[in-house]
Order: sequence, then C-alpha cells, then structure tokens
Amino acid sequence: MNKIKKIFIYIFIFLSLLLIFSSQWLLKNFGNIEFEQYLYHLLVPMDGANTDVFFQYFQESFFPCFLVFISLIVLFKIIFKNFFSTFFYKQYLSKYKVVKKIDDFSRIFTNHFFPFSFLFFFFSAFFVSNEIGLIGYVKSQLNQNRIYDDYYVEPSSSVITFSSDKRNLILIYLESLENTYSSFENGGAMEEDLIPELSSLASENISFSNTDKLGGALPIAGTGWTIAAMVSTSSGVQLHSLIDYDSTEQVSYFMPNLTTLGDILEEQGYHQVLMLGSDSKFGNRYNYYVNHGGYEIFDYHTAVENGDIPDDYYVWWGYEDAKLFDFAKRELMELSQSGSPFNLTLLTVDTHFVGGYLDPSCDSPYNDNFKNVLLCSSSMVGEFVSWIQKQEFYEDTTIVIIGDHLTMDNNWITKNVSEDYVRTIYNVFINSALEANNTVNRTFTSFDLFPTILASMGVSIDGDRLGLGTNLFSNRLTLSEELGFNYLHSELLKKSKYYDDHFVYSSTK
Repeated sequence: MNKIKKIFIYIFIFLSLLLIFSSQWLLKNFGNIEFEQYLYHLLVPMDGANTDVFFQYFQESFFPCFLVFISLIVLFKIIFKNFFSTFFYKQYLSKYKVVKKIDDFSRIFTNHFFPFSFLFFFFSAFFVSNEIGLIGYVKSQLNQNRIYDDYYVEPSSSVITFSSDKRNLILIYLESLENTYSSFENGGAMEEDLIPELSSLASENISFSNTDKLGGALPIAGTGWTIAAMVSTSSGVQLHSLIDYDSTEQVSYFMPNLTTLGDILEEQGYHQVLMLGSDSKFGNRYNYYVNHGGYEIFDYHTAVENGDIPDDYYVWWGYEDAKLFDFAKRELMELSQSGSPFNLTLLTVDTHFVGGYLDPSCDSPYNDNFKNVLLCSSSMVGEFVSWIQKQEFYEDTTIVIIGDHLTMDNNWITKNVSEDYVRTIYNVFINSALEANNTVNRTFTSFDLFPTILASMGVSIDGDRLGLGTNLFSNRLTLSEELGFNYLHSELLKKSKYYDDHFVYSSTK
C-alpha cells in the first residue's frame, strides 16, 4: 500500500506540473482565446494538422516539465530520505521512541504527503481551469441565450432575390490576416506597412472599418478559428464545439439544417470549388463544404492525386500559397468557360502560426521571419488580384478578400503590438455590384459578412438581415451596434436551445 501511495504521489505531482506548464505555454503562444476553441479541436478529427506546434509544445512545455519533475524526485530522495529523515530520527523521534526505523519515517511521510500531493493536483487543476477559461465556459453553458430565438433570420428564398445576371464570386480567406499588420498611418499597429498591397486594395475598393481608417470586423464568440470563421462568414452563425462528433451521422453531415452561402448558390446553379493547400478534412472543413453547396474540393491530397505535386511533396501544411494561386488561375480559366456562374473559394496557409512559411521566392528585408512572410503573402495576393482583373470574366465577378480570424501567435503580437490597439479582421470587396455609403466607424462581426457578400454580388435581401448578420451595404444597424458588442458577445458564449435544435441535431436535408 505504501508503494502504491508513492506511485500516486508521483502521478499527482507530474500531472500538476504538466497542467501548470501547459497552461502557461498556451497563454504565452495563444493568448486569451476562448476555451471553446480548445475544446473544438480536441473533439474533431485532426487529420492533416501541421506538427510544428506539437514539437514546439514538447520543447517548450512537456520537456521542461519532465526535467523539473525528475529534479524534484532526486531532491526528494537526497534531502528527505537520506538526510532529513535520518536527522529527524536521531534528534527527535528516537528520544520519544515514536518510531523504531528510518523506514517508519518514510511510511509516515508518505501517508502525510499523499493527501498533500492530491491537494496540489486539485488546486493546480482549478488554477489552470480558470486561466484557460474552462471555469468561465462551464458557467456560461449553465445559461441559455435567446439571441437566435429573437434575431436569427432564415436565409430563405422569400427574403433573397437574385438578378437575372448572376455574378461570379471569388472568395479568398487569408489565414490570420488582421489589419494590425498595416502602418500606423493607415490605421494599423506597425511602423511600416507589412501588407502594402492589401492596404492599397482596401483603400481603392470597398472595405468596411470600425474606425475612419483601415479597420474591420471585431472577433466574437465562436468565430475565432478557421472553420468557425468560415461557418460564420458563410452562414451568419457561430460554431459551437459540443457537437456529437462520435456519431458517424453527425460528422458526415455537418450542421444539417443550417442554410449557408454554399446552399444558396448551389440552388442558383453555381459551380462551386474550394481550394486549399492543406488537408481539407482538418477541422471538418471537407464535410462543411461538401454538405453545404456540393463544392468540389481541391486540397493537398487532390494535388497529389492529380500529379500537380510529387507524392512525397510536403511543405508547411501541405503545399504553399504560391502553388495555390497558380492552381487557382488554372481553375478559374476552366470555371469561366463552363457556362455556369461560379464560386471559387480559397484558403491560404503561409501566414499560419507559429512564425508562418516564407516562400523561397520572396525577399527577406526583416530579421523577423513573420514580417517577411506577411510582405510576401500581401505581394502574392496583390499579383493574383491583378491577374484576375485582366481576365475577360472579371467584369462579371466580385472578389471578396477577408481574414479568417486574428492571428493566434500571441507571442509575436505581445512583442510587436501595443496592448491598447484594437485588433480587427481584414476585409475588402472588389468589383462589387453595389456602392457603399457607410463604410467607416461601423461595429460589426464576421456574421455581417454573410449577407454583405451576397449583396456585393447584386443579391437583394429583404430586411437586409440573414442569420445573425446585417448587410453592411445598407444603413441598418448591425446586431453589435443595436445591442452593444460586449452584450452580444457575452450572450453568445451561452448555450442556445434554438441553435442546437435547428442547426445541429435536426434531421438532415
């Protein structure tokens, strides 16, 4: 029994240290992101995930934790067993004949240290749970919000009207692209503009801002990671983590009764393609786009199967953005000759944390690798847009470029960005079917981009609301303007019976 207690003492101490080291690593590298984001990625398939972050975790968290644990065991053996117990026995215990052997001291010490180690584990777990937001998350899940009951607008044909001349859509999600990377002069947080082409596109076209300079969408609950951003900008709802991912039916049909941009365009006869340089199954992206819109998927595995890249080729998350844009040009030429309106959706990856991927073709004027990555990415996007504008199909095509979410590289942000700067997500609408009259000093979220994308294609929206989003081309207030951003955010952290009943667990279409 004494040996079993010792084993549990070691287990409790190691787990306590691991929790503390892991939480500090998470906060250092990711900042105060929602606990729901951690939970989502724990529950969904991780196929195709880049392993760099796992190696970084092992080097910066697990390995140091293991060294500290071993050091504590050695100290325990040396100090307590070989010195303190002997000294204690000779000086005190032997006089009162409380114990007869040093081994008795070890037994007594173990009996007393066992509950202490358990308490250490308990309080460590409580501390870490509070630090990473688990306690706040549990509290929020005990309450219900009525935001969806009161404000959700079903994107049905009764409120959406397409013109006879349907415009094509090129929708580009830029990984972790925020306005922070632009210069102070433009509204960013950098001394020099790290995204000059993107800043120019925003100033020369339609870009909605939370200030009178370059700005964008505020991050709100359930939208802060890639698939969550894709869901929110294409459906006007957030993404909750507690979906029955152990059920084959639920995984194979992602949020079955949700109406999305893909569903709407599919019904209108659009040919839809999703292109990305990583594994589309990561985070359930494949299921979302196949289920909602019947998209053709062109991902890393497709490129291998088509012979576009060698079987053993693997860079960063799969293949780099330079190849993505080259493949996209080829795809656009085919789509433009198909005779049907099209929607090409792209997701870049070079600017993903940690540190990003610097293409060999790009310059490196900065000592900071991520700054070079941003310059390179901006240049690639600018060149891609210029190429599109020279093509015959451009006249009937709207280009929408948006960041998916704020960067998760908290360590870089802490070093380079002032704490009082309000970070927002990039957006620009190029060759829109509508002019915008009210683009500055707006408070909006990724929900609002859903109806705004449709409106930029010339789609009429009765009431100017879809999902929880408001058409930013209209003069109607967004929900975050009407209710207040902080209130809306705090309410959306809570559970919603309406959300579960209508989008997640309802019967498939």
